[in-house]
Amino acid sequence: MHDAAHRPNHPVKISPFNQIPAAIDVTGNHGLLPSLLKRPATHRLAPRSGVFFLLALLLVLTVGTTCAQTSRANLSGTVEDATGAKIPKALVVITNIDTKISRSITANDDGIYNAPALPPGNYIVKVSAPGFAGETRKGVVLTVGEASLINFSLKVGSITQEVVVTESPASVDVTSSQLSNAVSGHEMRELPLNGRSWTDLASLSPGVTVIQTQPPVSAPDRMKRGLGGQLSIAGGRPQQNSYLLDGININDYSNAGPGSVLGGNIGVDALQEFTVVTTNPTAQYGRTAAGVISAVTRSGTNSFHGSAYEFARNAALDARNYFDPVQKPDFSRNQFGASFGGPIQKEKTFVFGDYEGVRQNLGVSYIDTVPSPAARAGTLCVPSPDGSNPCASTMQVTPDPAIVNFLNTFIPLPNTGTTQGDTGTFTFPAYQVTSENYFTIRVDRTFSQKDTAAVVYMYDNSPSQQPDAFNNVLTLSKTVRQAVSILETHILSSATVNTFHAGFSRDNAGSPYAASAIKPAAADPQFGFQPGDSAGIVQVPGITTFTGGVSAASPLLFRWNSFQGYDDVSHTAGKNNITFGVSIERIQDNQESSDAPGGNFSFPSLDAFITNQPQSFITTLPSTLTPRNLRQTIFGAYVQDDLRLNPNLTLNLGLRYEAASVPYEINGKLSNLRILQGNTPYLGNPYIKNPTFKNFQPKVGFAWDPFHDGNTSIRGAFGIYDVLPYIVEMGSGVDAAYPFAQDASTGVLPAGAFPTTAYQIVANNPANRNYYVLQYNPPRNYIMMWNLNVQRAIAKNTTLLVGYVGSRGVHNWYQTDDANIVLPTTPDGKSFYWPTPIGSGTVVDPLVGQTLDARWNGSSSFHGLETQITQSPWHGLQGQLSYTWSRCIDTSSGSAASDQYRNSLNVDLYIAPATHRGPCDTNVGQNLTINAIWNLPGDQARHGIAGWAINGWQTGGIFSAASGAPFSVTIGGDPLGTNAAIPFDFPDRIKGCGKSLTTGDPNGFINLKCFAFPNPVNRMGNAGRNELTGPRSINFDFSLYKNTPIERFGKGANLQLRAEIFNLMNHADFAAPTDHFQIYDGSGNGVPSAGLIDQTTLTSRQIQLAVKLTF
Repeated sequence: MHDAAHRPNHPVKISPFNQIPAAIDVTGNHGLLPSLLKRPATHRLAPRSGVFFLLALLLVLTVGTTCAQTSRANLSGTVEDATGAKIPKALVVITNIDTKISRSITANDDGIYNAPALPPGNYIVKVSAPGFAGETRKGVVLTVGEASLINFSLKVGSITQEVVVTESPASVDVTSSQLSNAVSGHEMRELPLNGRSWTDLASLSPGVTVIQTQPPVSAPDRMKRGLGGQLSIAGGRPQQNSYLLDGININDYSNAGPGSVLGGNIGVDALQEFTVVTTNPTAQYGRTAAGVISAVTRSGTNSFHGSAYEFARNAALDARNYFDPVQKPDFSRNQFGASFGGPIQKEKTFVFGDYEGVRQNLGVSYIDTVPSPAARAGTLCVPSPDGSNPCASTMQVTPDPAIVNFLNTFIPLPNTGTTQGDTGTFTFPAYQVTSENYFTIRVDRTFSQKDTAAVVYMYDNSPSQQPDAFNNVLTLSKTVRQAVSILETHILSSATVNTFHAGFSRDNAGSPYAASAIKPAAADPQFGFQPGDSAGIVQVPGITTFTGGVSAASPLLFRWNSFQGYDDVSHTAGKNNITFGVSIERIQDNQESSDAPGGNFSFPSLDAFITNQPQSFITTLPSTLTPRNLRQTIFGAYVQDDLRLNPNLTLNLGLRYEAASVPYEINGKLSNLRILQGNTPYLGNPYIKNPTFKNFQPKVGFAWDPFHDGNTSIRGAFGIYDVLPYIVEMGSGVDAAYPFAQDASTGVLPAGAFPTTAYQIVANNPANRNYYVLQYNPPRNYIMMWNLNVQRAIAKNTTLLVGYVGSRGVHNWYQTDDANIVLPTTPDGKSFYWPTPIGSGTVVDPLVGQTLDARWNGSSSFHGLETQITQSPWHGLQGQLSYTWSRCIDTSSGSAASDQYRNSLNVDLYIAPATHRGPCDTNVGQNLTINAIWNLPGDQARHGIAGWAINGWQTGGIFSAASGAPFSVTIGGDPLGTNAAIPFDFPDRIKGCGKSLTTGDPNGFINLKCFAFPNPVNRMGNAGRNELTGPRSINFDFSLYKNTPIERFGKGANLQLRAEIFNLMNHADFAAPTDHFQIYDGSGNGVPSAGLIDQTTLTSRQIQLAVKLTF
């Protein structure tokens, strides 16, 4: 082992290697580093980092920090007379209807008033001025993060006279250039919502795509990618979104969308509303390079109010899933809870609390592709040359006894009665047992007309357990989430308001959290691949991956703490509404993880598996796992000026500065080889040079009301948004790089190396240790984002938006899971050829094993047409239609891993980015959603039984239709001879096949006639990344409610009986064949299960019944 002192901690010049220096050398020079965020080079860093944190926190408290994560609303406008002349010093009184708390503001000499940092809610606005009749505007609704504009035109008259306007203003945004969409509490609670996860409703906004290709929670690789459901907003990566709860960032440990172990965020009865900023967030928002989802909790009011409810489901009411056996798996789910709020001291102190619980037993039909009885006995199929017959003839091989023992112990025989070539299907019902307990409590206090405060606490605990794909191991996953938000608002004057915000977010997650053996053999070391361990992972093309025994389910744990401070200073000066401040966040990430516990064998083909000829072996050596304790600090400052050049033209001018310290480990357990040469890594801190010191982000936009009537708005914006180097991007250099982690691998193994010989080979050879190369001098990673749109009130309460949205990502993070390969040549300048004989080449660095390589050299682009029609409540009907037609292209879509999703590729030809540039893994070409709530008309004159039967009915629905997810076709094994631990290859795409690359048949979705095995075999095929598109999805969720007023419980009390039907049409929304996208094995034989679809993205038709009491 080499000590850090044996290698100088400064950049070294590396000579070109194999004529591809840019691909291998990732060092570089950097100028002077600002001292605040610079990490010292020794392990004695913690004290200085603490000093930095205290200094930054002091700056927050003394200067005033940003409400960058805004949880408030803003109301502004102009007061003028009938001739258009401005009325200075008019008095504007804004009163919250529910709490009766008012704020008084005096308009300036230009007649402009501005009321920032108002709690979202329902308001009455009164305006008065000497010599003029007053005006009262009712029905004013302010939503979180919204900048509303209401202008007043006062008539000459006595101040005691009053004009009352009850109509709500048109929902046309004439002040802000960011695109956003608000989802009210009424919509959250009344739309049919499968799972009652409020973040799911973000998909109702144009430009938002739900990612349906995440690995299941029980998958070994899901944990590091985040357990929450993920969204792509305007083409951005999910880790570029920011999720806020009462202004506090609640992104999880992977910087992705938050969520329980079920993937959602329950608690819709605890929330007042949330807003989705889809494009060009203003400078107030930090930690975002895509979208912002900002929710606020409900508060108490002057009257007591609350609810009690239970939602129930049972398999007896549900339809069969396409892949279910004749006997449906059992399913039961109970979701129950209660909320209560009211005054502690009227018009002064309010409290609101909510509890929600889930008890679920979900039956799941596992569908596994397994070797047929004949294949297990050594009789293997030889397919026809054109692939039309998977078993045109047979050949006989001698099964290896070790393989036979493994198969007989862990891999069952087909049980469906059908085989295809060498494989058949084994299916069994399994059960995912989950519970969840969630609650929030909020206290609001008004100390005076100038000072208010709010404190919120959220807690969510959700354990879940389910078996693996072959019913060998029972895995427990668990999340415990907490958040605290403290907000204080101080009115300095009618022109200046300050809000201070402090918060804390904790995410403790484990998946696996623990594991136990269902079959005793799953815990038996005699089946292990290395001393003391039970069986590990086995991968064979065309066969369902065996995910190992108990050792392979070693705990993967994250203990994430985020301490945050914000403050807003908002000031009105003439035509300028200015907001400025700074922010700070301190992150503690304590994690324990292992990349390959128990070992991982990969075989190039089924016949190689039967005859025990493994291709590669990767493992974490036993008893070498140690915890990591990582720290990072994020600092930001901004100024935003919404300049009203004219009453109908507003400029949005912003500048944000946001920098982050380089993540460091408190004990110096960081290893970075920096360049793929030699086997002596740089140890400890600094891990990389800091690329964030010049992160100045200009943002400019406009909103123009061309007809001066508030019914039309033409808006546009351009901005730069930085992607900070978060801990999640540090990858395996944190938890799986030598010497602090003992991972080892080889891509060349002798016959018979399974199950224990491979371990002896890699454990006894230092050249088989795994390393990590992370670009030491990364460039600035940023997103340029723009939009141009028109919004028009096309009818009373109906608004149309049509816009173009675009973005370009520069220096995106990109990783390949093995860069230590034999490099190709390009003799014809087009195709890539590997040395012959196959496997005779030498890897880039013979002194090391598998080497993950990450650098910031990726790129992305997004262009989209977004349309939206919004119907505000009108005769009991409200709804929204959103449609997006877009195209996202990049060189890689991962932020936490190379294979972020099931349709991602974990390795490719990293020296040639053009070979893996294609549709983003998250690309969905067309996306349509329609939602509506309709209070059906009745006959209010009817009473008694007849009145009850006719009145109080309500219906709702959410319809969605979307294009399929993209995916690639690949070749198993290592026919190119890359000699990598994780090889890669693509087939050739046959010319003239057109766009018919898929068949639509779930039993063989890939049109195999469009592809061919490359000839010669040492040439990489020309089929590109994500050239195929999976099946489209169509879904309609429907609800029917019966509302019955119960006067004895007080005014507004209501008993609601609910029936919700999810996937009403019982449409089978097939997933892409991401488990079966290898169409050839390493020998050029067709894989019989190629293109097989074995799962759906949505459930079959399910019916949920509920009763809910509100008062």
